[in-house]
Formats: sequence, C-alpha cells, structure tokens
Amino acid sequence: TIILAFDPGSKSSGWAELEVVGSPMTARLRACGEVGHHPDVWRERIAGANVVAIERVRGVVYGIKGAGIVPHLLDASWACGGISAAATLAGVPVVDMPAVEWRRIVCGRPNASDALVKSAVTRLVKDMPVRTNSHVRDAIGCGLAVGWTWRKARVA
Repeated sequence: TIILAFDPGSKSSGWAELEVVGSPMTARLRACGEVGHHPDVWRERIAGANVVAIERVRGVVYGIKGAGIVPHLLDASWACGGISAAATLAGVPVVDMPAVEWRRIVCGRPNASDALVKSAVTRLVKDMPVRTNSHVRDAIGCGLAVGWTWRKARVA
C-alpha cells in the first residue's frame, strides 16, 4: 500500500511517500520533502498513491480579545482543501486525521512532542533520512497512522 501523506503548512506542506509493508507497524519511506501550494505540484505526487493522508488542520487561538483564527491556519486549511480536491479528482481516496489522533496512534500520546514524534517515526520507518524537519516527520506520522487504520479497515 502506497500512502502519500501531507502536513499542510501556511507556506509549504511537508510530504512523505510511504510503502506500508509486512507488519502493519512498519513502513518504508520512498521519498519525502516539502512542496509549495500549487495544485500541479500536488497532482504530480498524488498519481502513484493508493491513499492520500492529510493532517487535518484544527486550531483556535484564545487571547485577550477572545477566540480567533490566525492567518497561517487559514492558509494551511486552504492547502488541505486543495490537496484533498486534487486527490479526489485523481480518484485517490483521501483520509484526514487530526494531529492528536495520529500522535496517539504512532506515539501513544495525543500531545506527543516533536522529539517524541521524531523518535517514533525514526524507529518505525525504514530508510529514514538522517535529517528531516518537523513538517516532514508530521507527514510521516500521519501517513503511518492512516496507513495502518486504512489497511486494517480494508482487511476487516
């Protein structure tokens, strides 16, 4: 199963292409990086995937003036929608999962720190590059969780 996972950001999105193999708790990293917010770039990556995993953007900021949404969350939400639309148009299923859910599945804690995510994905994924940024690692974590749950649902 080829999982193409995205962690949408305000200026670019971390992405990872994973192949879930053998045991449902291991995967091989085929490629990873960051992409800009242009649909042509998304379409290129989506073409060979069995499923697209997207970290669902959630967030409300509470301040002295009450609740509000910050511009970078709106930009990330726009990217999330664009990636979802590109995958849907290509006929590739889309599964979105909030960070608290995939972090619970992959790390055992819904509020896992970036350090814990790095430790977990490094342990669980074959062919991990020595250096990755948090957006790429978040895409990998989301992809792992979606891959495991998606495969499990298809087998059941």
